[in-house]
Amino acid sequence: MKRSRAALLIAQSLLGLGLLIGWLLVVDLGEIGRTLSQARWGLVAMASVMGLASLSLRALRWRIVLRPVARVPYLDIWLVVAASALVNFVIPLRTAEIARSLFLRQRRDVPIAASLATAVVDRVFDLAAVLLLGAAGALVMGGLRGGASGFLIGGGILLTGFAAFVGVTVWARSGQMALIDRLLPRKLGAPLRGQILGIIERFLDGFAAVWRRPRELAPLFALGIAATLADAAAFYVLIASLGFSAAPMLVVLGYSLYSLTYLVPAAPGYVGSAEAFGSLAFAGVGLPPALAASAVVLSHAVTSILVLSLGAISLWGLGIHPASTIRSLLGQESAGSGTGPVPPEGKSLG
Repeated sequence: MKRSRAALLIAQSLLGLGLLIGWLLVVDLGEIGRTLSQARWGLVAMASVMGLASLSLRALRWRIVLRPVARVPYLDIWLVVAASALVNFVIPLRTAEIARSLFLRQRRDVPIAASLATAVVDRVFDLAAVLLLGAAGALVMGGLRGGASGFLIGGGILLTGFAAFVGVTVWARSGQMALIDRLLPRKLGAPLRGQILGIIERFLDGFAAVWRRPRELAPLFALGIAATLADAAAFYVLIASLGFSAAPMLVVLGYSLYSLTYLVPAAPGYVGSAEAFGSLAFAGVGLPPALAASAVVLSHAVTSILVLSLGAISLWGLGIHPASTIRSLLGQESAGSGTGPVPPEGKSLG
């Protein structure tokens, strides 16, 4: 497992390098440099605050999603979300959700299988918000250019598939577990099969709990919309910091498309993919190519600083050793076992 995940990380790194080289060959680096030299750092700082607000809104949303499984103080949730964002930034193998569950297990002794389900559900509200805002932006701006509509269609298909899974989990649970029981090889043995089925059942319990509280769905969706708008507003302010202006809905549409590209495997730090896909997304909706590339570079830099600094502070606040966390995630040593990364010496977590 470690070798396969390491190989995947290497492949993604090579893909990111290829995208970065292709981006460098296409863009006008001199024009980008001149544009970035005009940045007004007061506005850049304002955009950073908006990014912090987005993180805080998502932490609040996950706390609500998590409530049927465990009641966790908001500060702990915030630290876990920021720390997991750093892990996913360094190891972009869809590790954010697993990291959340591992950190929460150590901090509050919450079962991994149940909390992992809520982390997945929490991400779905982001996808739904991005799709809605992207569709609204496309409607206001008079449609999409080129193949950009494919991102929205792909995201819509993914969300539809997820909705079907929700329906099966909530209303046909016994049949779902019976099917899983039949699919598990008998040669695993009764004890191991029972352990695996128990983990899956706890995951589905945590997953279904959210959807059995329909009154909370609207606030959760609203928080997703607010967080995504905060991100788009931050990008809008970064464009303004460069001395340019753009239609707000154009930025919302571009940012929605840009967000969907994060579903594509990326190199550590999203090097290459952020620049290439971001430039394509914003140029595709009508932003001048040089401005799109410059704003994306600035956004990537600001985001990197925020993720690295807040993530490091959060890991320290949680008392978690980064090296042990990375080893655990690369090897998936604890994804289903109920144990977390090795705590630092002299520190008892849980």
